[in-house]
Amino acid sequence: MCYWKQWRWLRTKIKNLLALGISLKSAIQHGISSKSYWQMFRTPVINQAISSVWLQEQGLLSVKDLWCKAQGYMVMKRKTSSSEPTCETAYCGPARWVVWGATARSRCLLD
Repeated sequence: MCYWKQWRWLRTKIKNLLALGISLKSAIQHGISSKSYWQMFRTPVINQAISSVWLQEQGLLSVKDLWCKAQGYMVMKRKTSSSEPTCETAYCGPARWVVWGATARSRCLLD
């Protein structure tokens, strides 16, 4: 969204969309649109031009990947012929059963 905001002027938006491989007709239609930044980024044309892969090539870090790393998740990405990952598997530690019984409650209340 910040890239769209930085481009600001109609000519700049159209020129950059053309440079990213969008057709002339679509670049003009989206470049002159008066929709908000948020609405524009939800269109398929803008998502095709400014994709996650393109943003990573520009050097931006994924907030999702940083959060997963900070929380201790291990994200494994399986790659296919395309550069987009097809599968992400998060790993977490072993789970424990929580058992609520009459004896457990009575012990807690007495202590």
